[in-house]
Amino acid sequence: MCSSQKLILLLVLASFSVIASPLIAQDLDNITISGRVTDQNGAVIPGAIVTATLVKTKVERTVVTDDDGRYKLIQLEPGVYSIKASFTNFATEEKTDLTTVAGQNVQLNFTLTPAGVTAETVIVNAAEAPQVDTSRTVVGGTVTTHEIESLPVNSRSPIDLIFTLGGVSEEP
Repeated sequence: MCSSQKLILLLVLASFSVIASPLIAQDLDNITISGRVTDQNGAVIPGAIVTATLVKTKVERTVVTDDDGRYKLIQLEPGVYSIKASFTNFATEEKTDLTTVAGQNVQLNFTLTPAGVTAETVIVNAAEAPQVDTSRTVVGGTVTTHEIESLPVNSRSPIDLIFTLGGVSEEP
């Protein structure tokens, strides 16, 4: 190889490195969002649809979970995202205002619940709750009249009746 061919080869290699360096730098700026989609029992949901929307541009990127319920959104622009996961017969779960910075890898899992299932608030009346005195260290109990009449105790002695309460035993 003559010196002019070496010079041309060197110039070609140098031009490739100048062209390729911005491409490598762009990859370092991108973010990745990945995670897993499961149901409320922890079972994976393969085939669930996960959509990431960049809030400022409304650009969407959609992927489908694999057989292990995993998804991965790669080469996303940094910014604020709204991410939602959905699947047939399950309610859509959405996570909003996810702020990302350049080069960040975000792990974001979703737990889907069946569609149409609602939680109901149950209020327990104070009269129904058993009363516990937390200010005393004495443990006590009550033997009702019905229990006195129906328990098979020979002597009907109050001392024998206390042994019917839970946690009470006779000293040796």
